[in-house]
Amino acid sequence: MTRAYCPKCNYPKATCVCHGVSQVRNQVKVVVLQHPSEAKAAKATVPLLELSLNDIQVVRGESPQDFNELREQLADSNAPVWLLYPSEDATTLVSAETPVQEGTLLVLDGTWKKAFKLYQLNPWLAELPQFALPSSQAQYRIRKAPNAEGLSTLEAVAQGLELVEHLPQTPLLHLLDVFIERQMQGMPDSVKQRY
Repeated sequence: MTRAYCPKCNYPKATCVCHGVSQVRNQVKVVVLQHPSEAKAAKATVPLLELSLNDIQVVRGESPQDFNELREQLADSNAPVWLLYPSEDATTLVSAETPVQEGTLLVLDGTWKKAFKLYQLNPWLAELPQFALPSSQAQYRIRKAPNAEGLSTLEAVAQGLELVEHLPQTPLLHLLDVFIERQMQGMPDSVKQRY
């Protein structure tokens, strides 16, 4: 017996999140470099970003060749590009005095280990201005993280857009809450207690 899926959000109808989606009109483009292993992850937050943001692009891959087309696209745009990744060379991102209205925010999507591998395999990323987020408490509690400040991709993008473009985080974080609630509804009580 096949599961029925919502035609709008593409989640199973039992975990549909449509009622939590608000459109976010970002002017700074978000480009997610997604490790292929994340594409089918049930708890991935990138699909939530795709439902909400009006300017987002997801590029799956691992090696530099996988991102050749994206690199050409970024070079042709002449707009600034920033990497949101806590590398050793990253500067802590602070709120822009005036909202940035043009540019691209690159985000790596994968487990901490896979995101690090993406960064290591793609030296071109180290050539970009790199920013880390100020420490903050993660609210995405239904997945493993190395520490309490380990943000999901959605949380990182929400905070990044707030600091760069002054967009409120509320619509994205509300959708994340709806997603968590829907995911937990189907969990056995013994599993819920862990979260």
